[in-house]
Amino acid sequence: MSCPTEFENKKTIPIVHLLFVALVVIVLTAGFVAIVFKSFLHFKDWEDIYFLFIEFLLGCALFYFLKITGIYPLFYLKTWLREKRKHLIAGFKYFFIYFVSLVLLVVVVTTIALLLGKIGIPAPDANSKLFGIANQNKQIIYLNTVLLTSVPRFALYLFRVCVLAPIIEEIFYRRLLFVGLRKKFNFVPSLLISSLLFGAMHAGIVQVFVEGAYLGYVYEKEKNLPANILLHSLTNLLSIIIMILLWQS
Repeated sequence: MSCPTEFENKKTIPIVHLLFVALVVIVLTAGFVAIVFKSFLHFKDWEDIYFLFIEFLLGCALFYFLKITGIYPLFYLKTWLREKRKHLIAGFKYFFIYFVSLVLLVVVVTTIALLLGKIGIPAPDANSKLFGIANQNKQIIYLNTVLLTSVPRFALYLFRVCVLAPIIEEIFYRRLLFVGLRKKFNFVPSLLISSLLFGAMHAGIVQVFVEGAYLGYVYEKEKNLPANILLHSLTNLLSIIIMILLWQS
C-alpha cells in the first residue's frame, strides 16, 4: 500500500465511526426537518426548502464534528485564500476536462443510438433507477415549473446545489472518507468504496458513481480540496443549465 505523504499527515477519523455518525446525523436531521415543516409546508411543493434546511443542519453538524476531532476548517480557510489563484486554475482546468468528456460521450452515445436505429435495433433502455433518469425528469419538471417561477426559491436552490452541497460533500467524501481509506488501502479500492458510497446517497447510482470517481481521481492527483469544491460546484451548475435547456427544447 502506498499512501501519499500529504494524506498520511492529515488527521482522519476511523471509517466505521465516521460512517456511523454520518448515518445517525442524516436520519436525525431529516426526521427533525420533516416533523417541524410537515404541518405548514407540503413536501411535494416545497421539497427544495426541506433539502435546504437538511443540508444546512448537516453542514453545522459536520463542522462541529470536525472541530471536536481537532480539524479546524477556519484555519485551513485562511491558507486556501492565500493560494486562491492555484485553486481556481485547478478547479477550472478539471471542469474543462469534464465538460469536453461529457460532450464527447453524448456524441458517441447519440451516434451509436442512431446507427442501431438504422439497422432496426432499438437502443438499450438503461435502468432508470440506476442512472437516475426518472429522478432527472422529475427534477427537470420541478425546476422549471416551481423554482423558476420564484426568484428567491431559485436563488436558494442554486445556493444549496452549487455552494452548500459541494462544500459538505467534498469535506465528507474526499477529505474524511477518501483520505481515511487511503491510509488503509491503495488508490483503486479507496476510490471505488468512496465513489460507491457517494453514489448510494444520490439518485442515479451509476451516473453519480462516475462523477464521484472523477472527483476522487482529481483529489488524489491534486490533493487540493478547494479545487475539488469548485469543480463539484461547476458540475452541479452545469447539470442545472442542462435541465433548463432540456425543458426549453
